[in-house]
Amino acid sequence: LLDAVDRTPVMRRARAEAAKFEAAPLTDAAWRQHMWRIWFDRHPGSRKCGFEHVFIGEASEDERGRGIVGGLHNWFKFYLEEQRGSAHYLGPRYTGRTTVQDATLNPYFVSGRFTWDLEGKRLVKDV
Repeated sequence: LLDAVDRTPVMRRARAEAAKFEAAPLTDAAWRQHMWRIWFDRHPGSRKCGFEHVFIGEASEDERGRGIVGGLHNWFKFYLEEQRGSAHYLGPRYTGRTTVQDATLNPYFVSGRFTWDLEGKRLVKDV
């Protein structure tokens, strides 16, 4: 997976940007180790690694103890959850980050609210 991802123009650019923060150019081995650590090592305080957080999602809690969705930034996984009947789209949410008009005209800006039934809990994603 990392070999395929690393060949994409986006990851080549990410590597060039990451190299700016290093004292020396990143070797192939150092870059792969860095990507592995970011995507597949468990982060302190989390039950999931970055890959799972982004592509699978996880149950979390906000500061008030309410069940919230952590991650689940993958539209295809969300689509599958909708088809199963466990995810329900509640509409767009643009407040606080940009105006509704600016957000709807920006093809790089995605925001939305939804609920997700996971492991017997009703979670909310409100970003």
